[in-house]
Amino acid sequence: MDKAIATIVGIVLVLGLIGYAILGQVSGAKDMGDRAAIEQHKVSQMLQNPNIVTGSTVKNYHKQSGSGITVAIRRHDDTLMTASDVLDGALFDMTKSYNANGELSSILFKQVNLTR
Repeated sequence: MDKAIATIVGIVLVLGLIGYAILGQVSGAKDMGDRAAIEQHKVSQMLQNPNIVTGSTVKNYHKQSGSGITVAIRRHDDTLMTASDVLDGALFDMTKSYNANGELSSILFKQVNLTR
């Protein structure tokens, strides 16, 4: 009888340890799947609209703003942003304006709301 109880307790402990290890792996896989879904959504948005750019592009244009190009950056709720607020992975809708000579004069970047 004691051996049966010891065997059952041993099996329960082993199953508990295996379950604990598997739950950690499942949680990590779920997090990775969520991140992949977000990135897939970003790529889909960029493919559907050629004016959608990443935060890296916004920062690059902002560096060039001293060459006569006005750069404005807005959040999705239309409040102003600074270049230091821009995250590289964020998406922005880019609207370019040209002067009478056909030269680029200003660019407006409006953050894309990625909530679903």
